[in-house]
Amino acid sequence: MIPNRILAFGASTCEGKGDPVGGGFVGRLKTWREIADYQQNYVYNLGISGNTSSDVLKRFFGEAKPRHPDLIIFQFGGNDIRREGSARSEIKISLSDYVKNLTELILQAKQLSQVLFISSIPIDDSKTQPIGWVPYYYAQADVATYAAKLQQICAEQQVPYLDIFNDWLKLDYSKYLHADGLHPSVLGHQVIFDQLKAKLLELY
Repeated sequence: MIPNRILAFGASTCEGKGDPVGGGFVGRLKTWREIADYQQNYVYNLGISGNTSSDVLKRFFGEAKPRHPDLIIFQFGGNDIRREGSARSEIKISLSDYVKNLTELILQAKQLSQVLFISSIPIDDSKTQPIGWVPYYYAQADVATYAAKLQQICAEQQVPYLDIFNDWLKLDYSKYLHADGLHPSVLGHQVIFDQLKAKLLELY
């Protein structure tokens, strides 16, 4: 049975950036679960644009515990690998700090409920060097490194992991990306939701 109270933590993709009508993949998850039973099923979108794993960790327990979750979904990572000001600048959150943040988040989340991680999505770094509105630089190679580390940690911690990153690499994923090359398009959010729905039905 799919858990009744689901929390989704992350950044702009979790928040629904790129899909102003459908509310992103989390909005679609909410619609699906509430159509099934609106009196019992709750989905809380706790994504905040710009958040890194450090930001999520700082606010996680205080926001999660009062909502009495049955399942916590995490989807972030893109802001951790951003380089500010130059493509040669240091990555925002070092890989070692990323590992520490993930490990602590998993520890805290397991105290409250079941846990599921969704990987970052691949990007089009011909459009993200830098992105169009601020001097932030994002590279596909960095996304790949951090996604692989997340997958490793989830395996070690026995946490379910939905591998959007590698699944999309097998496809012409450009059609799943917003024009900014960084966020999912409306179609991309639908595809993430479809994959998440299949994963939840597999797990529960």
